[in-house]
Amino acid sequence: MNRTTLLTEFPFDVAKELVELAPSAKALLLNELTDEVAEKIDGFEVPNLSSTSTQWLKSLTVEKSLAIIKDLADQLLLEVTK
Repeated sequence: MNRTTLLTEFPFDVAKELVELAPSAKALLLNELTDEVAEKIDGFEVPNLSSTSTQWLKSLTVEKSLAIIKDLADQLLLEVTK
């Protein structure tokens, strides 16, 4: 959902508040929402990643991490709308 979608699909005051959040607040909100999504998906399980994958993910830049988050969100959206 891009900024335009956010502004057209949410009540204006809600969209405005979300768009105006500081980057750190947006990150915390993203974390809160992903926790809620994970709990709502059938078969909730904690990922068991190898130490190599874990180290690699921790070394990513913010930009790369956000790109992965976007890609995973797109994949999840396709899976839950099947």
